[in-house]
Amino acid sequence: MKKLKKKSQAGKPKPKVEPESKRGKKLGDKSTKVVKVKNTPAKSVGVKLNKTPLLEVSPDTPSVSGILSKKGKAKKRKISNETDEVSPKSVVVKGKKPDKKKSARSFSLLNDSLDLASTSTLRNMPSSTPAKLDLDSSDDDDDVMESVNSYKAEMESSRIHSAKRKRQTKRVDSAKKRALDAEGSEVMGKNALQRLLDPINVDTFMKDYWEKRVLHVPASDPTKFSNLLSTEMMDKALRNEILCFGRDLDVTTYTDGEKQNHNVEGSRAQAHVVWDFYANGCSIRLLHPHTHSKQLMIVMSALQEYFGCLVGANSYLTPPSSQGFAPHYDDIEAFILQLEGRKRWRVYKPRSKHEVLPRFSSPNFSEADLSDPPVFDAILSPGDLLYFPRGYIHQAHTVHNEHSLHVTISAYQKTSWLDLMDKLVPSALKTAAANDVDFRRGLPIGYLRQAGVFTKHVPTERKALIHTAKQLVAKLVNYIDIDSAVDELGVQFMHDALPPVLTPAEAACSVIGNGWRMESNGKLKNKIEFPPTTRVRLTRANCYRLVQEDVVGPEGGSTTQVSLYYTVDNSSLYHGEEPNFLVVDADLLLTLRALVNAYPQFTTISDLPYDTEDKMYGLICDLWDHGLLVTETPSQPIDNQASIVIPDASRGSKTGPKGDNGGNALNGSLVEGSLPSTDDEEDVDYEEDVDDEEDLDEEEDDVDDEEDDVDDEDDEEGVLHTVENLDDDLRELLCDDGSDIDEEEMEALNNLDIEDLLDSSLEDAEEEEDEEEEEEED
Repeated sequence: MKKLKKKSQAGKPKPKVEPESKRGKKLGDKSTKVVKVKNTPAKSVGVKLNKTPLLEVSPDTPSVSGILSKKGKAKKRKISNETDEVSPKSVVVKGKKPDKKKSARSFSLLNDSLDLASTSTLRNMPSSTPAKLDLDSSDDDDDVMESVNSYKAEMESSRIHSAKRKRQTKRVDSAKKRALDAEGSEVMGKNALQRLLDPINVDTFMKDYWEKRVLHVPASDPTKFSNLLSTEMMDKALRNEILCFGRDLDVTTYTDGEKQNHNVEGSRAQAHVVWDFYANGCSIRLLHPHTHSKQLMIVMSALQEYFGCLVGANSYLTPPSSQGFAPHYDDIEAFILQLEGRKRWRVYKPRSKHEVLPRFSSPNFSEADLSDPPVFDAILSPGDLLYFPRGYIHQAHTVHNEHSLHVTISAYQKTSWLDLMDKLVPSALKTAAANDVDFRRGLPIGYLRQAGVFTKHVPTERKALIHTAKQLVAKLVNYIDIDSAVDELGVQFMHDALPPVLTPAEAACSVIGNGWRMESNGKLKNKIEFPPTTRVRLTRANCYRLVQEDVVGPEGGSTTQVSLYYTVDNSSLYHGEEPNFLVVDADLLLTLRALVNAYPQFTTISDLPYDTEDKMYGLICDLWDHGLLVTETPSQPIDNQASIVIPDASRGSKTGPKGDNGGNALNGSLVEGSLPSTDDEEDVDYEEDVDDEEDLDEEEDDVDDEEDDVDDEDDEEGVLHTVENLDDDLRELLCDDGSDIDEEEMEALNNLDIEDLLDSSLEDAEEEEDEEEEEEED
């Protein structure tokens, strides 16, 4: 009996493939059933004072308890001030954190951590404090004041960056604990497009501008797109990554009506060499810039969910007073996002009806080819957006003394009705030939003399030939299979598409951020299982395609097979990986179709229909293992002290090409294969819809208040737990017959009030932190 299995298919997916291409690891037959998890409360373990004291006592501590009184602490501070030394704290006790002042926060499109996960500004934050101010470096008063002002600015910038990092960490931690919204990824993609077009409504744009005319959206904020890419980020990519001429970037010029390419073919694009070209007036086109900008990757991945087709991008850096490319039109819908500098754009309507919405890009035009005046002629500034349909001729030139950097986001290449008909008609002909004898009848005798461009023919015979052909074309409509044709386009999209980028909340509910983890001591932790009450759904609307296709059997016969193609393991480079798919057994279709039809709603596992219960649970595990399934809330580990477990033999050996379940790790496209680290903000990326800055601030305040409440509760519980443990340890110590404590010490311990000591320590710690914060503000 067939079971769910996976395989990568080279080249373009076709309805028929050789039997060798369908061999792969068998999946979906896991014998391990999903069981209900019993919640076992953790046992409290008392802390032994003679082994691991909770309170760290300094050598100078005069008290047996290790807690300084306020008077003693004041005296120590005074001594520290006189000796100009910092005295170590005598006690380390967890107490309530003092309230921190919230720094001001700005909101701009794609530039807020609760929006589309932009963290480029966080990446470029100074990680260390500004250099110490040296007032003796200059004797001039103006220089001194300039140094002072510069130092103040650096200090203020460092303070703001630090506050942003803390606020970002809080949001990520909060996002990991929340349940996922029952909102489809198509809505997420539409919201992403809305942010780009704002204040133009998406529905208005699709009705009045899409594939019809040019749209210019002036910037409401010049930093609107600044986090997507910058010249500094380009320099960093050139120095830290292996970029090659021709493959990753192009160097071009356009002078005197002639475009020239200056690539050093086959060579690495060293930063010095590229910038030397730029200094000599060359334009730099960076291909697939989203591989160097996580923020741009997030935006494109979201737009892909809305458009349902490949979304690509190129970036263009042009020196002042120059032009890099000749006038031309493209075969894509173009969104120009101006990032830096200014550039004059001239856009022209298609010259004839044959160039309206073309399937292929044009050759380069000369100025003589542009007889009509442009329909758009204006200068784009940072934050501006310009849209024009495919077939619109365009050219751009930088202004005097200003460079320009922009990103072109493209969509709907080869996604027209003609592309659908290209799949539909051959399929209809194949079906008609199998079911209608009229399509198999022979052509009339002498048909070669009845038609032809240069053939002399008899009009009556030619007319009869045309009449019969039209009749057959009319009958062909009855054999159109629109479902199979759309599935073919869907399978092609699965190969073309970018991998989905999960938010931290989604990653925490998926195999990317949950499940087994290896500790430094070689032990595994975080074992999870799915109780029948677990609520699940497929990861994204457009990250999979379930199709039925014909394959060639082992003995040459044709058989029908159900395959699940998916994009989760795709490369961020176009066709960087072979197509990935799973072969679905017939008795799994009932469960899988229920998941497909339920999206974006979550479904309880026990409510899913199935033919065989064991196989249904195996399917859930397979989808989870491949990143195609998320839970509504993060699954809680059932045994964090587990040792290494040898997998059951029924799970099968994990072998196969890169990208399948053959023991290979995922390719890092999903937030780099792990939850964003709260210690390293470079990995923090997620997106949520927020209407405006006021709502965003209110949500932030609510999150901060909730976290403060949680911290307070944890602190109170921690103090009570500490008191109980200390009391237990003291009792054990007093009852120890082998103890060396004399009678006086025993009496002192009996009279010791641990709760009062801890309260005093907490108050001292809070006062000291408050004083330190006041000193920092001064």
